[in-house]
Amino acid sequence: MEPLEKSISYTELQAKRKRVTGGLSVFLGVVYAVYVFLLSVGRDIAATPLGDGAINVGVAYVMFMLVASAGVCAGYTRWANTENDRMVAALQAKGARSGE
Repeated sequence: MEPLEKSISYTELQAKRKRVTGGLSVFLGVVYAVYVFLLSVGRDIAATPLGDGAINVGVAYVMFMLVASAGVCAGYTRWANTENDRMVAALQAKGARSGE
């Protein structure tokens, strides 16, 4: 019997998990880096009023960050509860059948 860590299904699960979490981490890293840039270097850009002047670019970007962060959390949770859990259950069933 081959160890679970070396099975194709386990390596596929690990690769998918790394792709998903890596992509989401890079996305949020870029979002937060742009925010830091706006606060440190682009203060004039951040202070630019939008529309009738009730909000500015900085405030709008913070709202975008909140929505993006919530979207990433919701997207990862959905992925983890569907595809990831399905693959884990299949691996657990395979391990139970093989006596591991």
